[in-house]
Amino acid sequence: MDDELLKVEQVLLLENLTYLANKDEVMFDLATIQQNQEGDVLTVRKIVSKIEIDKLDENVDYTTLQNGEDWRNVLNAVLADDTLLDMKMIAVKKGSEKTGGTAAVFFNEKTGEVVVAFRGTEKDEWRDNFVGGAATIFEKGAENVNHDGVSTRYQEEALKWYQELDLPKLTNLEISKITITVTGHSKGGNKAKYITILDDSVSRCLSFDGQGFSDEFFEEYERRIAERACVISNHNVDFDYVNPLLNDVGEKTYYVGNGYGRGLVGEGHCPDTFLHYENGEAKMVIADGPAEIMVELDKFFNSYLRRLPEDKKIEAMDLVGELVEAFFKGEFKDGSKKITEIIDGKEEGWATVYDLATYTVDYIQKHPEFVTALENGAIEFGLDLFLPDKFGTMVVKLKKMNDLTSPKNLLNNASSLVTGIMEGTRYDDLQIPSSCRPLERNRVFNMGEMLEIGERGRSLMQVGSKACREWDRQLSRLEGLLDCLPSEVDASGLKSVLAQRGGPFYSDEYEKMGILMYSTTNRIVKDMQRYDMDAAQKINEVTENLDAITLNIKKLQERIL
Repeated sequence: MDDELLKVEQVLLLENLTYLANKDEVMFDLATIQQNQEGDVLTVRKIVSKIEIDKLDENVDYTTLQNGEDWRNVLNAVLADDTLLDMKMIAVKKGSEKTGGTAAVFFNEKTGEVVVAFRGTEKDEWRDNFVGGAATIFEKGAENVNHDGVSTRYQEEALKWYQELDLPKLTNLEISKITITVTGHSKGGNKAKYITILDDSVSRCLSFDGQGFSDEFFEEYERRIAERACVISNHNVDFDYVNPLLNDVGEKTYYVGNGYGRGLVGEGHCPDTFLHYENGEAKMVIADGPAEIMVELDKFFNSYLRRLPEDKKIEAMDLVGELVEAFFKGEFKDGSKKITEIIDGKEEGWATVYDLATYTVDYIQKHPEFVTALENGAIEFGLDLFLPDKFGTMVVKLKKMNDLTSPKNLLNNASSLVTGIMEGTRYDDLQIPSSCRPLERNRVFNMGEMLEIGERGRSLMQVGSKACREWDRQLSRLEGLLDCLPSEVDASGLKSVLAQRGGPFYSDEYEKMGILMYSTTNRIVKDMQRYDMDAAQKINEVTENLDAITLNIKKLQERIL
């Protein structure tokens, strides 16, 4: 059955169609095309025919830094694929402030595969992206009685829309005969992963440069994440700056981006940046991994977030989200909003600004690898003007600019921050680089808090060491089983996990290893059931033991904290 599913490149081409926009009477978005059809079945072939490809202008930016030439390449690649052309668009949702961004449902009658595709961030969704980096509190008038405190408004709207689709009616097939692929780019990729985690009907999820989830989300849905990670795959451009954000779920594959330069850094995140073209056919070129600058930005961002208490993290994400949304809506450019007005409107607005600025300055001073990565990335995108050796000075100047700061707010809200920097006492709890521990998510260590644990920590250490020994014993059992697996079973994921068993780890790292191990071994169990029930039972026993150990370590961690 998997052989009949669309290839990754084909799904990505369908995802690109969700970015079609109404422009110059040459291009039209999916909702407009559907609205203007004359009652006939709308296939992908007919959708593409509504676009005047020959009139697309390479000097016009139609959508998200995709000019006429970019769109011709995408549309011609679709036209070269008969499988895509014959697919039907059986549902479409127009982006709106109430329900979130554009989404569409495509159907392959020959295979029974349904592709549910979510567009990336639209103008009303930018704030929602950043709010998702912490626990979530909805604004008045947008409450949801089912809100879980860790999901965002538009994540929940996407899940609601998906669950209201009547796929048997739309496809004229029994649900058991339908294979559901959920996909999306950027915020759409995040929505696709969110739906897949919370709804078992999804057969596979393909996320393209989609961001991850907050620590709070992982804590709330750790069991669901463990169970559903095996059907999620992340496909990321090497220089994309969105996919590293927060905590991701599922396997990752990185690709060499195409066409860097015209859109500077922004072009690293376009939905067509994945695609290279050979004789009109779209290809995706595998990369060795993420670019160095993206790895370091990931460390910086997570290090900043994890040092904030929950209330400060919520305030910071809300402020940054509102600033970014105003920027992308053009509200600063047209004068309808000012940066200072937004910051003034937040109770801790100026304190948050100073905290981030001073943290950034100190981080640059303490992490030369971050500076080196910024320098290499600047050269890659032709941004030599902003080389990082000037970056620290630039941030210091930013603190003194009259249009962004206020002496009154400095004295009232941020004097302690500046004093801490001058005395050199504030940031002794910066991240420890994670290169020596693959599962380290840039944890922030506060030596004062560690000392306060005292004797309580010593006794818990003894309990934890027993759990660690049991953990290692179970891993050794799994290693012994590897040689017994039939050649038909893909054990690459398990080998990858076992390769990271070096330590010492910390309690939450064992927890994350447990989640990863749990999903990996569960997948193998399902494969093994087709070949060797006895071996499957042995692996299942190990999986259950690992799950119990993971929960015990979680409890241990809570006692320490």
